[in-house]
Amino acid sequence: MKHLLILLFGIIMVTQISCGNKAEVLISDYESLVCRANESYSKCDREAWKIMEQKFSELNSRYSCMSEKMCEAERNSVNRLKGQFYSIKVKYEALQLKGKLKNSYNAVKGFVEEMISNQYTEKQERKK
Repeated sequence: MKHLLILLFGIIMVTQISCGNKAEVLISDYESLVCRANESYSKCDREAWKIMEQKFSELNSRYSCMSEKMCEAERNSVNRLKGQFYSIKVKYEALQLKGKLKNSYNAVKGFVEEMISNQYTEKQERKK
């Protein structure tokens, strides 16, 4: 009986340690992704960003399976990292929007310049 209790205690301890290691690995994976996203959001293309979002989604799935087994501090760390990723995502989307607006502005500018140029040319031709 005594050996059984020692074995059971050992199994519980190994389970607790392995769960803790899984949480540490998950947090480390979130940190790595947030760091990579922060370094590259301003220069990555749409495809590269989709890959990062997919990785983030995979991490969130892992987190939802593990969150009940994690301690409060670990959950807080994950939630802080998730917030940082969302912030980087907003910055990425803002840069994409800025690029689209700049392209649209240049198209409108070219249109207006051409219209003004045509009107000036027509006036010059009428004067002749």
